[in-house]
Amino acid sequence: MLKCVYWVLRPTHVVVYLNGKALAEYPLKESAKEMAVLSQHASVVFDFTVLEIVLMGRSPHNRALERDNAEDYNIACNALGTVGLNGFENRLCATLSGGERQRVMLAQALAQQTPCLILDEPTNHLDVKYQLQVMSIIKSLDLAVIAAVHDLNIAAMY
Repeated sequence: MLKCVYWVLRPTHVVVYLNGKALAEYPLKESAKEMAVLSQHASVVFDFTVLEIVLMGRSPHNRALERDNAEDYNIACNALGTVGLNGFENRLCATLSGGERQRVMLAQALAQQTPCLILDEPTNHLDVKYQLQVMSIIKSLDLAVIAAVHDLNIAAMY
């Protein structure tokens, strides 16, 4: 179901609505202004810096080929602060632990500045310490959250 909500799968027999409008009627960029996704398979293929990854969350708010501006950098740095990664801006993602990488991806989702966050097994494959850390950060946010969490202990706690 979540994959239908965040455009990975196209539903064939149902309609997914976002703010009373069929999701299929939204341009992809517009739906990205309404919901951000943090999944279990959030990986970085190229070796970007932490700041570059987080700034990618600003792309729904920018025109094609538009450069990031001071506001985008401020939003990205604030998102990094929210997830406890101040000072990591110039670190390469390949040098980060799994928990740090997942917090970078959460910061990217927060930089989108959406009212809704979709979590698709965001703590899968993380050590317990990082599972609790990521879920605590998410719980502290003032956002609507739709989540699939298969670990019943984590689900019960949060």
